[in-house]
Amino acid sequence: EVVPRHRLDEQIIGHHQGVALETSPYDYSESLDLQMLASNSATLLVLDGLVDPQNVGTLMRSAEVTGVSAVVIPTDRAAAITP
Repeated sequence: EVVPRHRLDEQIIGHHQGVALETSPYDYSESLDLQMLASNSATLLVLDGLVDPQNVGTLMRSAEVTGVSAVVIPTDRAAAITP
């Protein structure tokens, strides 16, 4: 949905860059059956060594619109998911 910028200004706290996405809370999974996903021709995005949350956000948005099935984020060596 395209809305006027002032509507985003009213509804979003912080810097939104003119874009917003409403999602459910991020679902962290302790274990992910990568073999099962791979056998189903799923597209995976693996984030390893990313330390800038903005880069993580950019990749997550791209993953959403390109149909990525799962995002793998290591417990170490990756920026945390932020709102």
